Amino acid sequence: MKLLARSLVITLIFVAGVSTASAQMTKDGTFDFTICFTGSSKVIDFDEQHVAFAWVDEKGFARSHPPGGAFDMMWFRCVGSGGVIEGKRPVDDYCELADQDGDKVFVIHRIVTDLSTNTRDSKVEILAGTGKYTGIRGTGESQSPLIFPEEDPDLYARCVRLNGDYKIS
Repeated sequence: MKLLARSLVITLIFVAGVSTASAQMTKDGTFDFTICFTGSSKVIDFDEQHVAFAWVDEKGFARSHPPGGAFDMMWFRCVGSGGVIEGKRPVDDYCELADQDGDKVFVIHRIVTDLSTNTRDSKVEILAGTGKYTGIRGTGESQSPLIFPEEDPDLYARCVRLNGDYKIS
């Protein structure tokens, strides 16, 4: 119940006072947006050095910085997997973002964290689009996520900021 309340508060913070009209994107430019999402996961906790997890129902929304920028007010869904494998934590998200017109963008978000040094390497790839996003490609990175406390180990809520460049050919 607390997770649902947190998700509602996050949604209200991001949506309050902002128009829901989709911004018209230029053919090339930058993106800088925060995605907030919730989902459930399944975990194989073999030992401290070997943990695997996956999710199939991650859903959320994007808000651009500043509002009205690229990918603002898009809803998304993701599937993915990750783990802790001998000192590294790789995580892969495969996401579909959709605007209010139903036009979509396919994005891969990869993060690898070295747990011994707490260093993080992230990569965002925009690979495809439909409708007004047909021909889109892009690359970028993500910032460390804002992680909300979890009462249930199978449920989570996060916000992550993504930024980079895109081009629609």
